[in-house]
Formats: sequence, structure tokens, C-alpha cells
Amino acid sequence: MKGRLLFIFCGFVNLLWAQPKEGTIHVLARAYKDSICLRWAPGSYEGWLAGNRYGYRIIRYTLIRNGKILSEPESTLLTPEPLLPYPLSEWEQRAGEGKYASIAAQALYGVINTPTAGIKDIRQKTEEQEQRYSLALLAADMSPAAARALALYYTDHTVQKGEKYLYRIVAASAPAEFAADTGFIFTGPDEMLPLPRPPAPEILCERGRIILHWNTSLLQHVFTSWLAERSADSTGLYQNLTEEPIVSFSANDRETGTILFPDTLSPDTGNLFYRIRGINAFGEISPPSEPAKAIPCGRDLPVPFISSASTTNDGRVLLSWTNQNPAQRNHSGPNEIKIWRSAVEGRNYTCIGKVSLSDTSFTDNEPEETNYYKLSVKTPSGETRFSLPVLVQLADTVPPSPPSGITGTADTSGIVTLTWKKNPEPDLYGYRIYRGNSPEEEFSQITVTPVTGTVFYDSISLNNLTRKVYYRLMAVDKRQNYSALSEIFEVAKPDKIPPPPPAVYAVSGEEKGIVLSFCGRTADDIKEARIYRTGGKDSCLRMVTALKELPDTVVWTDTSAIPGVLYSYCIRLADSSGNLSSASEEVTMARSFGKTSATKPTIKGKKGAGKRSVELSWNNVRSDTRKVVIYRAEGEEALRSYASVAGNVTRFTDNQVSAGRKYRYVIQPVSNDGKHLAPSDPVDITL
Repeated sequence: MKGRLLFIFCGFVNLLWAQPKEGTIHVLARAYKDSICLRWAPGSYEGWLAGNRYGYRIIRYTLIRNGKILSEPESTLLTPEPLLPYPLSEWEQRAGEGKYASIAAQALYGVINTPTAGIKDIRQKTEEQEQRYSLALLAADMSPAAARALALYYTDHTVQKGEKYLYRIVAASAPAEFAADTGFIFTGPDEMLPLPRPPAPEILCERGRIILHWNTSLLQHVFTSWLAERSADSTGLYQNLTEEPIVSFSANDRETGTILFPDTLSPDTGNLFYRIRGINAFGEISPPSEPAKAIPCGRDLPVPFISSASTTNDGRVLLSWTNQNPAQRNHSGPNEIKIWRSAVEGRNYTCIGKVSLSDTSFTDNEPEETNYYKLSVKTPSGETRFSLPVLVQLADTVPPSPPSGITGTADTSGIVTLTWKKNPEPDLYGYRIYRGNSPEEEFSQITVTPVTGTVFYDSISLNNLTRKVYYRLMAVDKRQNYSALSEIFEVAKPDKIPPPPPAVYAVSGEEKGIVLSFCGRTADDIKEARIYRTGGKDSCLRMVTALKELPDTVVWTDTSAIPGVLYSYCIRLADSSGNLSSASEEVTMARSFGKTSATKPTIKGKKGAGKRSVELSWNNVRSDTRKVVIYRAEGEEALRSYASVAGNVTRFTDNQVSAGRKYRYVIQPVSNDGKHLAPSDPVDITL
């Protein structure tokens, strides 16, 4: 395709991508049930040239699946071969596919005269290059087919329900020649949303001419162009006012975020109804706005016009306007001007003041954070006429208050349910959730996007030694002001970890029965000890008793044992959550026929020099003792086997102690034939 490039003014630029930053690619996404469509625009002419030359690569990172963040993102290269614009031959075959395809082809392949070295010629070439870039982006915005042909459009058909993706679009350029532009967008097929309905246009009837006015800034991230429609009956057939969609080319329109569009008809003799529709970058047309009614008007009706709206240092809003002189009209003018305000454009306006017709300013002493102002006057016929609305937003640097009233529970499957009180701020955007395993450690954010409600579900692991999990919340408002973190809230985990098995200190056969001595507290929440026995009539292990309210060292006598019969015993401990320890070591003993004398050792302890050690001594140990086992507990912990010495040793020094701590010691002799003899009573030492 040959020919000269058609030039248009530099103001003829794309609305949606207005002034994207250089070095970036601006990306939009549209989710559907079975696919996700991507549209992008390079941020500069040089970036556009690089994309045309080298193409674009699209990498998809799967970050979330079924509501859970993946520990490792899954990376997929969607374009093994870079996306490139159609070659010239294919553009020629598609020459009849619409004006925007032709504009796109002209932007890519139109001929530019090579200038001489003069400053004027160089400036002309620079302007031509920028206009090519602007024309290409305009054609892509107005036609998905043109965007696809320009390699600025891609459809991902491999998406899965319940997944969320981060798409990365990068110009596949050679690093030595050009620093590649990059763009990102985060979405998923579950984010399929209908297009919003635009607000109804404002109708201005001035000197017998109708002017439509609507705000584009609120939906500029959604729509690239607009349709304006007219009907003589609000329920009847609407017709487009233009053959082509309406795009804001005016610099003033882009700066104010509005479009002013005049109609060629005047409702001098009957009512007319107007509505608008938005068109997004994917060619979809939104539902129509509510209809706006244009009432028959005269040719010379006064309409107030707000010329300026500014904020003062003390937080007030000053409105100024121009007004026509009633003496210059053939009919009498209105005698007052009303000032109206709303926090939402197009509805819920409230009259906040009245001034005389001669006044041209008004001060709002108590404005809201977001304010839409308009003025109204009454015509001689009693009809109310409104000015166009003006938006004033106060600078908001005040963060919301920290979230409060936090409650939470964890169930046995590891699901934590958190609830909290709703913040009072009207501009609240949501909440961020942070979690930690200790109140002293740094908390980590666990939410990808702010939570808009006051309930959050978290999943935690129960198969570890931490007994609690800790949460903090942060509130975020619509201006991205962040509150301080809330107070720390702790959630107790359901106890699924069984306690350690008990150590059996001694077993002896006496006339009164078989006596067992064992550790009764291997964890803080031990509830009972279950003793199992086999032997005699018991061919297999069965529980013979369950002991509650256990001391550190439990001494229990089996009075039901038959003298002379061997019995084997083992013990299991149960905690307050019902978790059962594994069985202790199995011990065997027979009840004695006659009286026995059990030798019980005695133990003494004292502080060592400088409170850096504990010195133990004992006596009354049987002569057939092979070794002495020393048990120690620190603070409120359970007694555990700590050391052992030979049977003829009667002293031990513990050097592994700390000042200010309490220690408990018990010794237990073990006979030459391996029997655990009766332990001593405990001795407590505090350094």
C-alpha cells in the first residue's frame, strides 16, 4: 500500500491511553467465561516502532488458584513467536474492512518524504512520526480488528475458572538497540463484569440550541468513545446523532473530563429525549444511560455559568460565576440564584444556599470531600434551568482509624474466621490483613487486594508446634491513605499434636500390689493418664484405670494384681484436646507374696559458687545399683531424663543452669538386672 500519510492535528490523540508514560506499556483486560482479551498501547513513538519491528511477547503468571495463593507462580509463555503487525500484503487484502483499518495501515506503511537537514524539515518529520503513532492508537481504540492487525490485541483461550493471572507484555526488542517497554495487568475469568451504565447526560438549552454535556472522567478507564442518541419519545426508537462514535479531541474536554455535544435540532415545539452509551477498547457497547428530557425553550433564556471553583486554606470552597444582565432581555429575569451540591454526579443534589441575581460568588463553609456544584434560576415561565456541574475535591491526607472489634476462631480443619467492626469513614476502600506466628515478629500481608467486607477466612497449618496465630488489620480509604495497624489479635489453634509419652521411673512388686512410678506431666495441658495391662486373665492389653489431676510424679498401685503372676504395663497420656500420646516403654513385674521393704533414696541440693551451678548429693541407695538416673525440670516444665552416673557415685554438679531460674531434681536407681527402683522425692533449687 503506497500513498502519503494523512496528517491531522496533534490534539487528535487516543482518549483512553491519554499520555501514557514512556518506557511502559499501558494494558487493559476484559474477562469472559472462557477467555481473557488483552489490549495494550506503547507509551512512546519509539516504543511503538520497537513493537512493530520486533513484536510483543506475552507471559502469563498464575498466582491464585481456587482462592489460594500459589507458593510458586506458574509461568506460561503465550506467544512463542512474537506478535507482529500484519505485513503489507495482508493489509492490501483487507483494504475494504473499514476506515480504521485503512488509517492503521496508513500509519504503518504510508510514505513520508525524507527531509533535508534543515531545522524546519526535522521538526516536520518529528511531527509526522508522532502523528503516525497517534493515528495507530486511535484506530486501535475505535476498532478491535485494527488493534489485532496492529499487534495490540490478544485473546487468551487457555484460562481456567478459579484462577487469577498476572499478564506481562513486553516488546521483544534486542537489548542493545532498545530498552524494552513492559506492561502488567492482573485479572482472571471470574472477574467477568457487565459494562457499567453511564450517568444520564445534562441538557443545556441556550438560545434555542440544545447542548448535551456528560462527564467522561468517571468512566475514562472503561470507555474510549461514546454514542449519543435522540428520541421524540423516551420509550420509543432512539437514533444515533452521529455516524461515528464521539471521541474527545478537545484539550479542554480532556482537561475537564467532560464532553459538550450540540444537537442540530431545537425543541421549540416538543420534548426530546437524549441518552448516551459508552464503547470500550474491545468494541463492546454499554447499556444506555437513563434518558434526559429537553423541554421546549425560548431563544433567549438566561443560564448561569460557574466560571471558577477553588478551595481556601481553611477548607472552604469558593464558587464564582457569570450571569446575564436582566435589563438586556425583553422579559423580566429571575430574582435569585440557588446553589446545589451533591457527592455523586447527576443525582441527589441538595440546595445549600440562595443568593440574589446580582451576586456572582458563593462560599461553601462545610464542603464534603467530593462535591458536585451547580446553579439554578427560574425563567419567567416558571421553568428551572441549571448550570453545568463543576467538580471540587478537597485534598484528603487524613488516614482512616485503625480497625477495631476484631474477633476470630480456628476450627479443626485449620480455617480461621476473622470478623471486625466496620470503620466509620464514608470513603473507606477496604482492609488489608496481616498475619504472624509471634506477636514480636514482623507481620506479613496475606491479602492480595483489600477486603471490602468485615469477614475474612484464612487457612493455617495445624501440624506444627506453635499454639497460636496472630493477626493485625489495616484500613485503606479511596485516596490510598492507610491507617495504623490494629491491635494484635491472637487466635488459639485447635490442638492436634499429641503429648510426649511418659517416662516410667520405677516398678516394684510388693505385698500390697504392683507399684508404678512415672512422669505425669509431659505437657502443660495433660488431663489424664491411662494405664494398660496384660497378663494373668488379660491376654491382650486393656485399660485398667484412668488417673486425673496428675502431679509431676505419679505413684500408682495395682491392687488387683494376683501374687506371683507376671504383668506387663504401659501408660498413655491424654491432653485437654483429647490427643493421646504414644505408649510408654513396657515394664513387667509380679506382685509379692509377702512383705517387701522398698529402699527409697534421699536427695539434697544446694546452690553452687556464684549461683552458676547446682550441687546434688544423695544416699540410701541399694548396693546392687548399677546406675543412678537424674531427672530435671526447669521452671514449670515436666521432669525429663537429664543425666546418669555410676551406681557407686553419690554426687552430681549441674553447670547448665541460669541465675534467677527454678530447677527440680529427682534421682532413680537402676539395679544390676535392669529394674527401675523407687525414685527419690523431688528437691527444688532456685538460683
